[in-house]
Amino acid sequence: MQLPILSILERGKIQAGERGLRLLAKQAVDTLEKGLIELVTNADESYYRLEKKGEVVSGKIEVSIDRHTRTKPTVVEVMDYAEGMDSDDMKECVAKYGEDTSHGGGRGVFGMGLKDALIAFGGGEVISFKHGKRWQCSVAANGD
Repeated sequence: MQLPILSILERGKIQAGERGLRLLAKQAVDTLEKGLIELVTNADESYYRLEKKGEVVSGKIEVSIDRHTRTKPTVVEVMDYAEGMDSDDMKECVAKYGEDTSHGGGRGVFGMGLKDALIAFGGGEVISFKHGKRWQCSVAANGD
């Protein structure tokens, strides 16, 4: 008896579920301090990339924390005056997971930090200015 030939599956992408994203985020960014370190490091690396190009930068990174109360969530803001991100940059850095998004200038070889911080914090927004325009994206606690 001859066995049937099995078809070979096409190469596809593994889809991360909502639970998996939250678990990965909580493992990487399990405290407010780790989330802050990630966001400040991202800002610092952006300045570093500009300096490597010979640009003079302020290096200013502003951190603001509005601690939660019974009626409102904690708000964490990290602001810099470095490269900024446009729509394509945001798609690259926020929509991809597990790939190098540091553009050759930092620790971001796994492409997880910013997304992990936003998901672990229960969601958040990235607001950026580049090319004279304001760009914004939101990430929900479930990674959407």
